[in-house]
Amino acid sequence: MAGLAKKYAVSEGEVSLRWCIDQDIIPITTSSKEQRLSDYLRCATFKLTPKEIQTIKELGEQKHFRGFWNHKFDAKDRS
Repeated sequence: MAGLAKKYAVSEGEVSLRWCIDQDIIPITTSSKEQRLSDYLRCATFKLTPKEIQTIKELGEQKHFRGFWNHKFDAKDRS
């Protein structure tokens, strides 16, 4: 995502927000910092291409994180 962030002159977090928006997902963010909130608005200034959206999706499908109950699930269990 660093390449996309550089391409659009935004942060990787803003690329992530845009990825959600481009898929009709409503991202919920929280911050009490005015600067960070105004930075989040920059995700409305660009749009990812369908290929970029697909690439991010494919990269995400390669990773899996289970924060809890790791001892109860097999490492390959994606449920």
